[in-house]
Amino acid sequence: MLAGTDQTVHLREGGRPPGGTHTVVLRFRDAEQARAVYESARYQELLDERLAATVPFTAMIVPEL
Repeated sequence: MLAGTDQTVHLREGGRPPGGTHTVVLRFRDAEQARAVYESARYQELLDERLAATVPFTAMIVPEL
């Protein structure tokens, strides 16, 4: 994990309900590794659980931070 905070800023866009109380940023070697993890069978097995625990259901790959 690169960063985590309980000081998430909530921006209402597109009629979405407010998000959760934590933001987590994960660092991968590169975008290809992040996509490989995201598309892996193991992550897909856990995806329903992650979606049930997160609001909104947002995951992003940002090449540079």
